[in-house]
Amino acid sequence: MSKPSLLRRVFGGIWNAITWVRLALANLLFLLMIVIIYFVYFADSTEPLPEQAALLLNPMGTIVDQKTPVDPLQTLIAEPSPADHEVLVRDVIEAIRLAKDDDRINSLVMELDSLMYVGISRTQEVVVALEEFKASGKPVVAVADYYSQDQY
Repeated sequence: MSKPSLLRRVFGGIWNAITWVRLALANLLFLLMIVIIYFVYFADSTEPLPEQAALLLNPMGTIVDQKTPVDPLQTLIAEPSPADHEVLVRDVIEAIRLAKDDDRINSLVMELDSLMYVGISRTQEVVVALEEFKASGKPVVAVADYYSQDQY
């Protein structure tokens, strides 16, 4: 067997160096992605509540029992407006009830500028939760520039 020529050995060495750099960069990129995934999913980024705080409840759009299915193509074509936003009534009620039992929450502030529509049945459900909150001795304050019938 004959020894490869000098030119072949030089180009072979360059090729091996390129392959090594490519594999090293791919491995570094893979490790970087693992670190990013770890920090996104497992890092505790929530700040603890202070000893005294108010729950700010500012529903935007319509309060609904069940969210409307979203057409992905329509979402790509048109930018959704704040009126298209939907908030589940059970999320609003759960937030109020959890705040009622939390000793760090001392009041409820309802910012209703962006509320579009609620409906009578959903309003009655929210009112029950608000009355329970007020019965715990914590005040409820509503804030808005103006009130429509639904906001009132």
